[in-house]
Amino acid sequence: MKGRFMRSVLKITAMSLASMALAQSAFAMSARECRVEQRELAETVQALQAAQAELVALGEQAETAGDEYVAAQEVSSLSSDHAAEATRLEAEFDALRGEVAAKNASLAAQAAEFTSARTAFQSNCATYLSN
Repeated sequence: MKGRFMRSVLKITAMSLASMALAQSAFAMSARECRVEQRELAETVQALQAAQAELVALGEQAETAGDEYVAAQEVSSLSSDHAAEATRLEAEFDALRGEVAAKNASLAAQAAEFTSARTAFQSNCATYLSN
């Protein structure tokens, strides 16, 4: 009876270990896949940095347009030409602000997606990263 029990325990333990190994291998990435993913993440970082630089430039452009609008608004009561210029600058400023907000939201979503991909990469490729 004791021998049969021990064999059953050993079989169950062996099956559990085998299923754990299979589960881990289903999620683990090969070294090749990790290198490809690492390359893709590096390219994504470069793209995000470029998009961030574009956002900064667009923000500076919007800030300049805002300053011009404020200056034009101060003299808009002098003539109808000044008022028309202030109106034009206000529309330009509002459009640029909208572009900045949209680009910022897009960049935030891309950064969140990148962070998620990087976390998955670190988890899936931990074996290769620690060596």
